[in-house]
Amino acid sequence: MYYGVFGYDHSYEAGYDINGNLLAVSSVPGDGRFPMLDRLYKGTSKYLRISSSTVDWSDILLMIFVYDSPETNKLIEAHLKTWLRHVGKGADIVFITDAVDTRKFEEILPAKDDIEATLHVYRSPAKDDGKHLKFKVIDGLRYAGQIEFLHPKKYFFKVDSDTYVIPQNMLTYLNEIHKQTYPRPVQIGWASCSPVTFCYSAGPIYGFNNAGLNLANLYFKHHPAVVAEKHPHPTTGSNFMTHEDYMVSYAFKEATKVPILHNRLMLQRKFEDIGPGLPLTKRVAISYHPIKDPGLFYQYEGYFYREDGSMRTYDEVYDIYNKVKK
Repeated sequence: MYYGVFGYDHSYEAGYDINGNLLAVSSVPGDGRFPMLDRLYKGTSKYLRISSSTVDWSDILLMIFVYDSPETNKLIEAHLKTWLRHVGKGADIVFITDAVDTRKFEEILPAKDDIEATLHVYRSPAKDDGKHLKFKVIDGLRYAGQIEFLHPKKYFFKVDSDTYVIPQNMLTYLNEIHKQTYPRPVQIGWASCSPVTFCYSAGPIYGFNNAGLNLANLYFKHHPAVVAEKHPHPTTGSNFMTHEDYMVSYAFKEATKVPILHNRLMLQRKFEDIGPGLPLTKRVAISYHPIKDPGLFYQYEGYFYREDGSMRTYDEVYDIYNKVKK
């Protein structure tokens, strides 16, 4: 099953390859890096219907990939004591570890107080390919698409262990995107672009709606040799396909013919380096990466949340940024 992309307005040069094919669309108003999402459907009004459904926490599944190491274990403890406490009831969070990880559930997830979401551990039998996680991610996506949760899922997100997330901002964004795109397949993330050829969702955090995940999983099922393909970097010669984020986005694009939705709020730098989000519209970020120091997770809680647990405004967070920026 394939979904063609049509009706592009090529008055924009940014965001297109040398053949005029759209590489990505911006999905956050005020971004300006790529043509906006509505350009994807320009001239096809029958596909511009607004979905009447909404997205709540029960519609969301988060996948966090882990393995047994002192560094990762400390990061996961920080996840459990910080941003995961803001994920609402009904959401499911799957921690995907290795089949050789013999730890008990309580050892993998030691601090679960104040978490309303349901936590799971999945021990993936995927082949170990070191830091690249190609096979583990493919298996994790397959598992997420097949398991029956208490609440059927509309959105699936892969999150790295060194990524800090502001869940309320993610939920707001998903409701905006859902209204504009449902039921068409989407992949969401920060667009990293290989030179003039392809844009893929950067690995720290990316996600799909259910249609997008199902089609990506079908592509991997019917094209198992894709994992061995060579996509050389045009200048260095290195193989893009060794990286799971590129490979997953490639499978999605081949299955759907739909470019990724670039999310300007899924930041690829630390708060101290880049600030609170999008200054033009004063929207606070959805995520930060790389956060290798577990202590930063606890600091970020104070940056984005007041003592009573309510969220700070953009201006409040910006004042904090001015005090701590490097």
